[in-house]
Amino acid sequence: MKSITLMLALMLLWSCDDIFEQDIEQARIEVIAPKHDTHIEAGEVTFLWRPLKGARCYRLSVVSPNFARASRVAADTTLCVDSLHKADRFVLELDPGTYEWSLRAANGVYQTQETVYRLTVDPAESTEPDPETPADPDTADDPDNPAGQGNPEDRADPGNPAVEVSFPDVDHTPES
Repeated sequence: MKSITLMLALMLLWSCDDIFEQDIEQARIEVIAPKHDTHIEAGEVTFLWRPLKGARCYRLSVVSPNFARASRVAADTTLCVDSLHKADRFVLELDPGTYEWSLRAANGVYQTQETVYRLTVDPAESTEPDPETPADPDTADDPDNPAGQGNPEDRADPGNPAVEVSFPDVDHTPES
């Protein structure tokens, strides 16, 4: 009888994690950003989700162009919850291109199914003017130019009818 009691006690201790860990296998992580099939601007991307009750760690993977033909792994990381971190976000710098990313939660015994999302990163919009486009003649290019009429060399382009050709502020008298 003692051996049966000992065996039952060992079995209970062996599966102790099953008693204390929440079964999260059927749970789904709510992704806040970036949503599936989103287009975003290149640069810093924050992957953000709602913490899943019972999860202790999250595994995030980001590849390009997709998991079937991954030529580049941008991230493959495990984020664990502790007293200081909720492990509900990850920030990554991404260049323009097509990506797939996946997220999975786990605890000591269970894990959720891995969910895969698509993401397109578009080139960042330039804040500098296009060098091919002529500057607006009413816009000051040079803060030291009080006339606010741009660079005089640009204004003297006879091939551009929208550009002023005369130089009223220049003295045309020949030097002696």
